[in-house]
Amino acid sequence: MELENLWGSKTFFIYYTVCGIGAGLANIFLAPLFTTIAPNVPTIGASGSIYGVLIAFGMLFPKDSYTYISCFRLKQSIL
Repeated sequence: MELENLWGSKTFFIYYTVCGIGAGLANIFLAPLFTTIAPNVPTIGASGSIYGVLIAFGMLFPKDSYTYISCFRLKQSIL
């Protein structure tokens, strides 16, 4: 939410989409080098986009803290 407020909805959406596409392309081209997965297996999911948002949040707000799994309060710089 803080990133979207800082960047605006359009820029945040573009960043989120580019992270997802980049993660999908990396999976398509790099996974065959390290695994024995068949090359025609589809790549779906939002984990690359979410990881990109977490990296951006950690780089822009390193001293902020948040609740992790509703139990632990962690500073962003620890992760």
